[in-house]
Amino acid sequence: CGALYAQTPGASLRDYLRTCEQLLDDLPDHVQIVCAHGQPEDGVDDVPILGYGDLHALRDVLAMLLRDEPRTGELPVNERMNLMFSADSFTA
Repeated sequence: CGALYAQTPGASLRDYLRTCEQLLDDLPDHVQIVCAHGQPEDGVDDVPILGYGDLHALRDVLAMLLRDEPRTGELPVNERMNLMFSADSFTA
């Protein structure tokens, strides 16, 4: 999939976490999430597909980040995604 942008002005890691938790509660574990952009795993020009496991991984990274001090950086979510974030996204 590639990078998830939480470093842009107005991005909120807390909102991302709430949304991710809501999706995990509401969606079936066999869900396929069709992304609007990104890099598919096989390099073919196609939209990437994420799943329930990707949401779990994102939730875990967001929760870990929010227990830490605000900073700017990038962390791997899993082998398919990275999360880019800014210090401002901790408090937005």
